[in-house]
Amino acid sequence: MKLSSVILMITLLVLVVSPWLVLVYVNKSTIQTLITQFFEILQHFTVFIVLVSVVAALEWFVSRVLHARMPNSEEKWLYYVIEEVKESTGIKRLRVRVIDRSTPQAFLMLDDIVVTKGLLDILNKEEVKSIILHELGHRRLVLFRLVRGLLTFAVFFNMSVLVKELGETLTQSIPWRSFTFTNPSIVDIMVFTVTTVLSIIVVLSLSRLEEHLADLYTVEVMRSDILASALSKLERERTHRVTFIKGIVKPLFLLNGVPYPSIKIRTELITSYYCELQKALASKVLLYIQ
Repeated sequence: MKLSSVILMITLLVLVVSPWLVLVYVNKSTIQTLITQFFEILQHFTVFIVLVSVVAALEWFVSRVLHARMPNSEEKWLYYVIEEVKESTGIKRLRVRVIDRSTPQAFLMLDDIVVTKGLLDILNKEEVKSIILHELGHRRLVLFRLVRGLLTFAVFFNMSVLVKELGETLTQSIPWRSFTFTNPSIVDIMVFTVTTVLSIIVVLSLSRLEEHLADLYTVEVMRSDILASALSKLERERTHRVTFIKGIVKPLFLLNGVPYPSIKIRTELITSYYCELQKALASKVLLYIQ
């Protein structure tokens, strides 16, 4: 396991465990008491997450998977693109499906790469290939997805604890003079607020880093920066669709309003990485000639 992977796992462990360790110190609580409280909250939290996940999965399956079809006669070129991708990546099993939707999208489902009609209408063959490789790049980042999933769980769990603590504190007849930084209830609220915010920041950072790594994987496989062109086209197409919604959603996220790096930053990094690859290749050629 790489050092970066170990650091990520340690960060996850610290963020999840630290609130409970602080509570042990501040409240002089026993581990048994904290474990009991943990499972009491987890019962309600788990049921909520399961219900939301089931509804989201059903909606996703009905709206996307059930409407996927094989490429028609005008889209036969997709089969050649898939064969090129399989050859360049060494992947043995990979199929392509198309959804008749105007929204440009692409996603990977097991061994199927699913693209929308809107994506095919906007991008050319090489650009579509770059998007497919980008999605395959995500599949290689299993650790990132695991860590992000666990951290997301930690975020919602800490939020549920925070709500519980706030509810108990506000419903008690506590004089205002007791609301000090040494009051155990106030300390609980502060601890879970800080850890929740830190977890959200880490989750968003991991999401942005994962996008960059998938982009760089595409550049490395294709030996081209064509992905930058594809992303720019998709960004122009989506701008008029999301301008109003983004204005509402932006305050809910950090930096550029979404848990992903901006297209400008991504295209600059793609171009820069491609130039570095070209320089490295040229150096190897010169060494070989000499």
